[in-house]
Amino acid sequence: MLKNLSKICIWLIVRAFIFFVLVWILLGINPTDTYNRIYQRAIALKTGTFSFSQSLSHTARNMGKVADYHLKEAAERIDGKDPYQDYNSTLDRNIRQDFNQ
Repeated sequence: MLKNLSKICIWLIVRAFIFFVLVWILLGINPTDTYNRIYQRAIALKTGTFSFSQSLSHTARNMGKVADYHLKEAAERIDGKDPYQDYNSTLDRNIRQDFNQ
């Protein structure tokens, strides 16, 4: 009985971890924000102030924003711009300034 309970607990922890990672990758919401949103929605469900359609539209907006971000990033790569080009040039400039001092 105890062995089965521990298997179930481990299974739930692994599933929760996978859920948080997928939300972070697909929606761009970090795990602490995800936890806070889940907690707030659970409180809203308990008090009866939860609106499923509002939640669904909010999630769809987040997915749209993340998709636009990835499309813009891909377009820059297709156009030949390195996404790290600005960062690298800033680092190079800082290193030259430190070296010349």
